[in-house]
Amino acid sequence: MPNNLAPRPPVIWSAEDAFEGGFEGGGYTTFPMNASRYSPNWMDEEATPLWRVFLDPRGRITRRSYWLYGVLVLLGMGLLCHVLLAIARVPELKAEHIVNALLLWPAVAINAKRWHDCGKSGWWSLMALVPVVGAVGAVCMLLHNGLLKGQPGANRFGQAPSAAAINTAL
Repeated sequence: MPNNLAPRPPVIWSAEDAFEGGFEGGGYTTFPMNASRYSPNWMDEEATPLWRVFLDPRGRITRRSYWLYGVLVLLGMGLLCHVLLAIARVPELKAEHIVNALLLWPAVAINAKRWHDCGKSGWWSLMALVPVVGAVGAVCMLLHNGLLKGQPGANRFGQAPSAAAINTAL
């Protein structure tokens, strides 16, 4: 009978393991690195960490995940940041710049994943940053990413996402 209570060895990882690039650092951790280059379809695994949803532009997400994380959560985070900065008596214009800077990358990453689900390049998510076209582009992007179905089955960005693919545990 195998000893199931034996301690498991720690997982060795580096920044390259986590993000397929970067410096060759390393160390010991108990963080489960069951993603990235070891599994080609990491977004389909049951336990996609929430930080990866907001920070990693690779993979695909469903329309439901887009509305939940890309719209509702980001709006809530923006509102919370504005309230906290108002309590701290930060000037309104400066607070706006701080909140925009904090939420820029998560918004780009989530939109890129939604573009990937439709079979298009994630670079389209930068359309909202173009000065004149930005406002119209942002509305078009919201409608496109929020209302159109993604491609069924696998595409060049990975397998079709499942609704239960995101683990809310950090």
